[in-house]
Amino acid sequence: FLGNRGTGVPFDYQDLEQLVVMAEQITTTIENALLYEEVALQKTMAETLLQSIPTGIVSIDSNATVRTLNEAAQQCLNLEAGEVINQQVSRLGSRIADVLLRALRVSPTVSPREWMDHRSNHVLVVEARRLMDGETCLGAVGMIHDVTEKRQLEEKQEQVERASFWNDLAASMSHEVRNPLVAIKTFAQLLPERYDDEEFRSEFGTIVSQEVDKLNRIIEQINDFANPPQLRFASIQLDEVLEKGIGKALEHEHTDGISINTSFEPDLPHIEGDIKALTECFASLITNALEATYDQGDPRIDISAKQRKGKGVDAILITITDNGSGIPAEFRDKVFSPFCTSKPRGMGLGLPIAKRIAIDHNGNIDIETAPRGTQVVVTLPVSIKRITQGARR
Repeated sequence: FLGNRGTGVPFDYQDLEQLVVMAEQITTTIENALLYEEVALQKTMAETLLQSIPTGIVSIDSNATVRTLNEAAQQCLNLEAGEVINQQVSRLGSRIADVLLRALRVSPTVSPREWMDHRSNHVLVVEARRLMDGETCLGAVGMIHDVTEKRQLEEKQEQVERASFWNDLAASMSHEVRNPLVAIKTFAQLLPERYDDEEFRSEFGTIVSQEVDKLNRIIEQINDFANPPQLRFASIQLDEVLEKGIGKALEHEHTDGISINTSFEPDLPHIEGDIKALTECFASLITNALEATYDQGDPRIDISAKQRKGKGVDAILITITDNGSGIPAEFRDKVFSPFCTSKPRGMGLGLPIAKRIAIDHNGNIDIETAPRGTQVVVTLPVSIKRITQGARR
């Protein structure tokens, strides 16, 4: 293949062996050069990515020596990479060192932990994972999230909501408490002049007692909202609870001419629930429906209960529909907010309390409203255990 030398003398076998060795060396050198170029490119790309991501990244080797500290981590910890690279992990601070050492020596994954870093005055959330190559532990890597701005925004939002809560409470209390107090004050002022009037004294006792009862109900409602009672779960039949809720609503509302129609699916399964709380929930929802139909020519309320079976947990759907004027548009997005009401009377706590009761029973309340009526759907999960027991009975 090579032919002869320029002098015409042919290559001997030893010369050819040397050329083959030299060619193999050249091949190896070229391959190493290409491999080095590829590794250098990947390293550059990895370092660029590591430095550009917003999450702080810190890594240690199997000897707990710091190997990586990207730009975001330096800002979170208020440290320079040169101060800690190739140093023991303790140089990062006791808390982050503890998280990384736990990942390295105790658990392969350490759940996120949050604290205020006093060196940087940042609120940090740190999680860590062990780095493995097959069965060999290479070290651990920590992810540092700076949530300072998020927590500040949450705190500001909480302050705004708290201020709004107290403003709404003050306005609602002022409105609701003033009317009973005015009635009591008026009768008290007239009492000295008309004390000898037996009819007046009787009316005085009746009116004052009613107004005091109103004030007491207001206080009880606020107390129930602020300090919900401990629920006592038991197996209950939902149609019986609905009947009690209807009865309680009718005790306090004027229902002349209002038609309440019930349609309960036969053999509804038992559910696990607090009978008192659920009665209060349904009474509040039915009361709202009654109040919404006062000005209708043909007021009507339909209440139904049926079982919904699906791939997940079976549930019972309780639907309360009225043909009232619907919820005003400006209140539709905040019907479950406390002290939000379009009614001339009431604290606006009925729906928030009802919603909380449903959630406490792993259920939910959905509302659809229109100018010609409102539909409220309460979803409550069924106790599979109780269904089995009921079937046995």
